[in-house]
Amino acid sequence: MKKLLYVISIVIISISTSCDKINNNNNNDPNDSISGILTNNHWFVEFNGTIDGGEGYDVVKSSIDEKIYVCGAFLHVNENWDMKNLARWVPSTNTWEQVPGIDYYHNNFIRCGVTDNNGNIYFGGDFSQIGEIVAGRVAKFNVSDGSWENLRDIDFYDYDQQRGPISGGVYDIEIVGNYIYIGGGTFNSDSSELLYIRQFNISTQKWEAVGSGLNGRVRALATDGQNLYVGGEFTEAGNVQTNYIAKWDGQNWSALGQGSDNYILTLEYYDGKLYAGGSFKFIGNNIHSQGIAYWDGTAWNAMSKGVYASWSNTFSVQDIAIDSDGKVYIGGFFDKKYSDDDTLNHVGVFIEDEWHQLGDGLANSSSQGVMGMLADGKDIYFVGYFGKNGYNINERFNIAIWNETKSY
Repeated sequence: MKKLLYVISIVIISISTSCDKINNNNNNDPNDSISGILTNNHWFVEFNGTIDGGEGYDVVKSSIDEKIYVCGAFLHVNENWDMKNLARWVPSTNTWEQVPGIDYYHNNFIRCGVTDNNGNIYFGGDFSQIGEIVAGRVAKFNVSDGSWENLRDIDFYDYDQQRGPISGGVYDIEIVGNYIYIGGGTFNSDSSELLYIRQFNISTQKWEAVGSGLNGRVRALATDGQNLYVGGEFTEAGNVQTNYIAKWDGQNWSALGQGSDNYILTLEYYDGKLYAGGSFKFIGNNIHSQGIAYWDGTAWNAMSKGVYASWSNTFSVQDIAIDSDGKVYIGGFFDKKYSDDDTLNHVGVFIEDEWHQLGDGLANSSSQGVMGMLADGKDIYFVGYFGKNGYNINERFNIAIWNETKSY
């Protein structure tokens, strides 16, 4: 009899508990508990000085000096007009420094950067001169001594392009083995194979074509250590239909499934997966994943149907960063997640198969957005054109750090 009463009481308790969950469903939403952890105190925004008169495009870190290099299209940092389009931040002292060779007269944008195995940095952009040297849209910065080098091929058949392209902008740079790859806008050339993408052979000091090239602008490059992945505004790579994303294995171009229905703007490879961001709505075999998805080696996969911007029919993810735990962060020009219309003010993190906002986000309007990102352990750097949430829209600072393990 006591056992029977015990069973009955367990059933009653279970029913009561279930009713409580039904009646208080909103209080037990797992997304709410995650959002409760992703609070504003994990943002670091109190930099000594701001990136003003423009925006940041990319952010890289050198292993030599442990400093953070921010490049873009800006007039000055912390009222120092000699930090123009490129500056570096010293995390240990929270101070900004001028990069050697960069001064008030450096007028051309610097759009991207990548570090080599030695900690030196290759920068690309719209410049024809940098650090007092002639350089065609790409140059190497030697961090230890502060010197600049161009990527010169003295035997290149076009004298004007011996140091790189003479027109168009470099939008991304990647290093794969013995090659420096640059991709971007129309590179002036009498060879169609050298439009939009080129490779520089470090051993031979020669500029070379990448197969038979592409038929449109390159916006993003990434590597798994052996292959080069290319995203952009093209639909063909070589003679292969690729629809905005392709793979180069060193010899041949190939497609990644059916590609996407619109531009790929950023790529990031991590742990066997290639993450792609951009302005697409569908990718692969008609998979709905607006602005963000990943390729697992054989097929495209959705990430909770992606994100979008409420002010227009756009869903532009500009950059991706993945922290040391494998969490995927995105930044760009969006303010909602597609699955349930929850707010994502231009930044998001993917946890438990859902997108979540980082505190109150970063930007305050449709005219603002995140352009570049960097993951350094658990530190996620964001640069772009945005102001501190809650401040006047014109009080921009254009750089921020998120770290879920720290409180600032």
